[in-house]
Amino acid sequence: MDLKSLATQMLMQRLSVSNNARNAESALGELLDAGKDFDLENIAGQFSSLSGGTADKLQSWLGDGDNDALTPDEFEHVIGSGKINDFARRLGIGTEEAKGALADVVPQLIDKASSGGSLLGSDKVSGMLGGLASKVFNN
Repeated sequence: MDLKSLATQMLMQRLSVSNNARNAESALGELLDAGKDFDLENIAGQFSSLSGGTADKLQSWLGDGDNDALTPDEFEHVIGSGKINDFARRLGIGTEEAKGALADVVPQLIDKASSGGSLLGSDKVSGMLGGLASKVFNN
């Protein structure tokens, strides 16, 4: 399972949407400017480019300790309300619901794909996704 598919499944589970996964995956890729490859470094870079609390939260997700929570409003500040509105509209959900789910899922992905303060290489991330998927979907 690739990172984009895992993110899509986590998001669909969190939202309990009945949309097909392809639509949700496409909407998520556009929202995060992730394109086909779903580059987690690009996504993390969007959070690190801001000064203050949001950049500090990113460091907590990358590290091995506890993860700081991201609020829906902080997520919106980083990504932009227009993109979130488009995402929500594509999935047929409310903007607040979308922001809340995304604020939960994105930090989890970054946390699980990192160790010791850095993102893992793509081979290591791919190898761990199967275990992460079983933990997420078997709970």
